Amino acid sequence: MAKVNKTNDAAWTALHRAFRRGNTYLEARLKSAGAPDLDTLAALRLLADKGVDLSAKQIEKDLLLPQYGVSRLLDRMEQDGLIARNALPADKRIKLVRLSKKGAESLRAALTEYESALADFWSARMRPGQSSRLCDLLAHLDRDDA
Repeated sequence: MAKVNKTNDAAWTALHRAFRRGNTYLEARLKSAGAPDLDTLAALRLLADKGVDLSAKQIEKDLLLPQYGVSRLLDRMEQDGLIARNALPADKRIKLVRLSKKGAESLRAALTEYESALADFWSARMRPGQSSRLCDLLAHLDRDDA
């Protein structure tokens, strides 16, 4: 049986557990405030930050979600009135996604709760400056070129 590098395994396990713990905490806080879930919030932020209509393929690439997940997410968001989808004039098969007025309002309200929840999560676990160090370290893992 092949040996697993204990340090790498411990780091991966800690990263995985920390992500799940944080994700669960943030999702619960957003839900209790009546705010959109984290995937919806990420899609709303992406649309607002880009400031242009995006294809589902672009959203899939930026959010690192599978195609079926993006499709379901966009269906829910459209049903909730957070986005509008319009066919591209040159190719009717491609639909561009646009942030609706309701989506922009929902994003503004959700970001307040998200920021508060995130601050509470970090402050209970990190000392000042540690989140910046962590961000620098994680940037090494968040690369496509490796």
